[in-house]
Amino acid sequence: MAYRDSNITFSLDTGRGRYEHHDLSRALFADYINQLSPDFWDFLILEPSLPIQGTTFIQVAAPTTNTDSQLTMEIGLYNPRRIEIYRYYSADRNELFHILADYFENQEIPDYRYWEDVSDELNAL
Repeated sequence: MAYRDSNITFSLDTGRGRYEHHDLSRALFADYINQLSPDFWDFLILEPSLPIQGTTFIQVAAPTTNTDSQLTMEIGLYNPRRIEIYRYYSADRNELFHILADYFENQEIPDYRYWEDVSDELNAL
């Protein structure tokens, strides 16, 4: 396990509300991930108060027809010159829950080396 910085706090934006560190829990993450629905523009974004191993957020978005009913997970990396984001698709809500919980509880980042680099997509905006 990597060094855990006890000064880092988190916030969670669900699009339906915002939660601060003291309100966050595994149960809350599980509830929101299980409720993500393609019928709404559903998402959740977990942001640390300071970058964790260079990352600035992890987000999970509801499945859409474009993603073959899979959830989308993205991780943002700190880069002062450009937006850096990597994307991963999965239908396994449990897998995404564990990635989110590890980020929150242990400050562990997923191995995004094989995720799709969508940075150019966003820097073109």
